[in-house]
Amino acid sequence: MIGLSGQTEFPHLDLVIRHNGKVVDPFTGLTAPGGCHGKKLPLWRDDALAATRYVPSAVLRAGFSDHALKRAAANHGLHPRESVSKNATALVFWAEVMGTQKDDVQEIRRVGPDGTVLFQNARHF
Repeated sequence: MIGLSGQTEFPHLDLVIRHNGKVVDPFTGLTAPGGCHGKKLPLWRDDALAATRYVPSAVLRAGFSDHALKRAAANHGLHPRESVSKNATALVFWAEVMGTQKDDVQEIRRVGPDGTVLFQNARHF
């Protein structure tokens, strides 16, 4: 089953892997109570582990609009246009990211055709 538990922000699937009866992280081979401690022995072959490289952060969805969006509209793809008119009075970039950590930086830069930076903004987490 998939859905919202009330403790999440979007529907997702939790997958638990057990090895010898204990919950284990297949990327490290460590059991849940062991956390980050202990010798890391992944359950997967080296080629399989390389093909499923862990990504600690990612952009889930992003886009442009001519006005600020409500979070629910962005989450459900309900923004009103596929493109923004050249006559728009605003250009709003929106994004939902996961896995940000303290000291991560999100930087947005708009560059003109001649390479001139027209706009730049950085957000520190």
